Amino acid sequence: MAGPVTPDGGYPVSLFVQQEFDRKFLCNLCQRILREPIQSFCGHRFCKRCIVIVISNGLQMCPQCKQEGVVEEEHSVLKADKLYLDNALKREMSQIKVRCVNPGRSWQGIFKAFENHASQCQYQMVPCPQCGNVTSQIELEDHKTKTCPKRLVNCRHCGQLTTSAEMSEHSKVCPKYPLMCELCKTKKIPRDRMEEHLSSECQNRKLKRPFDNQMVEASRFAGHVEQSAGNHMIYVIQQASNVEQRVNQLEERIDNLSGSETGLVAHQLQKMFDRMQQLEGVVQNLATQPMAISGTQSQPMESGEMQMRARHLEIKTDTFEAVVTTLHRDIEQCITTLETTDRQRRVDKEKIVSIQRNIVTFESALAQKDIKINELEVRIESLECASYDGILIWKIPEFRKRRLEAEQGKPFSIYSPAFYTSRTGYKMCARMYPNGDGMGKGSHMSLFFVIMRGSYDALLSWPFAQRVTFMLIDQNNREHVMDSFQVDKTSSSFQRPTTDMNIASGCPLFIPLRHLDDPSYGYIKEDTMFIKTVVDTSNLPVLNDNKTPADTSSQKKVNR
Repeated sequence: MAGPVTPDGGYPVSLFVQQEFDRKFLCNLCQRILREPIQSFCGHRFCKRCIVIVISNGLQMCPQCKQEGVVEEEHSVLKADKLYLDNALKREMSQIKVRCVNPGRSWQGIFKAFENHASQCQYQMVPCPQCGNVTSQIELEDHKTKTCPKRLVNCRHCGQLTTSAEMSEHSKVCPKYPLMCELCKTKKIPRDRMEEHLSSECQNRKLKRPFDNQMVEASRFAGHVEQSAGNHMIYVIQQASNVEQRVNQLEERIDNLSGSETGLVAHQLQKMFDRMQQLEGVVQNLATQPMAISGTQSQPMESGEMQMRARHLEIKTDTFEAVVTTLHRDIEQCITTLETTDRQRRVDKEKIVSIQRNIVTFESALAQKDIKINELEVRIESLECASYDGILIWKIPEFRKRRLEAEQGKPFSIYSPAFYTSRTGYKMCARMYPNGDGMGKGSHMSLFFVIMRGSYDALLSWPFAQRVTFMLIDQNNREHVMDSFQVDKTSSSFQRPTTDMNIASGCPLFIPLRHLDDPSYGYIKEDTMFIKTVVDTSNLPVLNDNKTPADTSSQKKVNR
């Protein structure tokens, strides 16, 4: 690349030492000093890059002819077959005194020597391949490793890899970021331990007093317990009494759970017990009552009658005791049935929990399969869109939605499907920033080229050295926007990839956003954009699928 990188085709006017110079040395399009001067049929001069961009959009009238008011349809139309390299002007320019326009340089010489100087000048301004900001060549590496907002750095707290610009946002969620406890002012507590600190370690955390449920600081809790031991003892006794009452209530409820008949029997049983106690008292009274024996016949008769009544009561008592035994046995059977039912209920509950765990496991496995299916669908779609001739026509639907998302900071870039220079060639893709990136953010759409790791990289020549051309297609077939660049072989963006893809490189100022919104252009129709990417494959060797390089080499040796 000769000369400093500029957004236009020509050199800056400050290049000439003598600032009063002939206007013929200026490009009639970019108004800068001519770079590779081209003369049109009408006699006006343009930078080669400027005129190529103009004629790529169709037939155009010479803008200088329009400005001078001498438009002639036969001579003023800019056509590729009527453009000529102006060698005469180039020779004339070669002797003009120039200086290096890069900051910090004092080099001066003639224009002829400038291009050689510019290609080697370490102070020429170049865009950072990572963030797009412009810096000098000599400071580029230092910028990429120390000041670039897109450089990758490790969080010094958790070790996670992120960009420098995103580090402040990462610090807000970093699990190891040191925080200060707002209660006790203890510092350097990792964020993921703060909850544990607040719940079990902090001396100023609030604990609930067992007596009145009031909150007290943890540091004062032990003293409070010691000073209020008497009150706490009274509280414990009250609670124990409440528990005893509850136990009695529960026993009554258990009795009720045995069924209404059992309750009725228990009630009748209690009445029998009361009656039995009365009868036993009567029997004891009769047994211990002294019998008065007299000469009358009525007394022994009364005593015999009482003895008969006592025997009769003893018989009834034996009968009642048998009934009570039977009732006790029935109650025990009811209790056994209840215990069996309770055990079965616990077994059923464990089965339900096991089934729920299996359902969760199956749902997780199903989710993993869904992810695999989505990955396969994406892969199939990529294979369907892949091309193997170095040309990609990228269809981008829902562009306005994607641009709005980029403005809101969601996915701020879009990757195209992969394409290849041949079946066994370089693997590549395009990357677009709908709202711009670097120095084009918010004002331009940025477009970059990315080298991806491919299956045949070991057989290819590195670094990647092919010319790349981007074209934004005007769907009205009027004014396509085209930009082309020769890659910088020294850049890491074009070395053999060691990860899935290299750092993107390209055009941060590809097209102003206002042109995309202009309805007179057809860059976006039906919310769809088309971008064509062309990689020059004319000088690339094509590997024979049936022969490896080793096979070819051995064949040559045999022929010799």
